[in-house]
Amino acid sequence: MSEEKNREKEIVYVIAHCLLNPSARVKGIRRPKRFETEKKNVIQLPCPELIYAGPDRAKKSKEEYDTPDYRGFCLKLFLPYADMIEKLSKDGHEIQITGIPKSPSCGVLTASVRNLPESESFSENSAAEAKGVFFEEIEKELRRRHVLFSMNECVL
Repeated sequence: MSEEKNREKEIVYVIAHCLLNPSARVKGIRRPKRFETEKKNVIQLPCPELIYAGPDRAKKSKEEYDTPDYRGFCLKLFLPYADMIEKLSKDGHEIQITGIPKSPSCGVLTASVRNLPESESFSENSAAEAKGVFFEEIEKELRRRHVLFSMNECVL
């Protein structure tokens, strides 16, 4: 097998949108390090929060995004990507999905959750061990299709 053919079957990196476009993040949130794409096969996912709530959206917790409407929106947004990922996986590519720490949508290990005593109004979020809503939908859909993949978070 030629070297070019071997390179085609390498890892496919499926990455959260803001790893290549940090301006998509909520204003005032620390930007992640730019994802190095040289010599990598990359699929950039769309930013569900930006599309759903716009560029001037307020910082929200996972609980605020965890609605049937937003989950349905995330799944619909992901389906064309799921088709691509499934085909690449069946063709022998390794799929590695990278999310954003503390993101209510794109967190893999941690997500921003409400930090609120029951009698107080919402003011701040904190991180908890959880996946974001979008990445939960991604995981469910890829598992439903029996696609092998791994998930991790970028370093901030």
